[in-house]
Amino acid sequence: MRIPTSARPAWKRCAIWWRQAAALPCWPALAVPQERKRDGVVYLPCIKPEPRRTIGLVYRPGSPLRSRYEHLAEAIRGTMDGHFDKALKQAV
Repeated sequence: MRIPTSARPAWKRCAIWWRQAAALPCWPALAVPQERKRDGVVYLPCIKPEPRRTIGLVYRPGSPLRSRYEHLAEAIRGTMDGHFDKALKQAV
């Protein structure tokens, strides 16, 4: 059974585009599917320097939505705890 390209997950579409020499997708390790052994895509880890991403949440202290932003920041901090490096944890 063939699945239309539009119905495939985004990472799989990128892999197909790469095979057609249209793109080279880069995905974070958390986005790599567990069933990767049977999907026909080759996954290679990045070598040094490893890619990284910094997420920032900026808002004005006088914003009427301040409490919501602080709640969102707490949710992000709680979810990502253990994934932050020491320097980033001190900044948050």
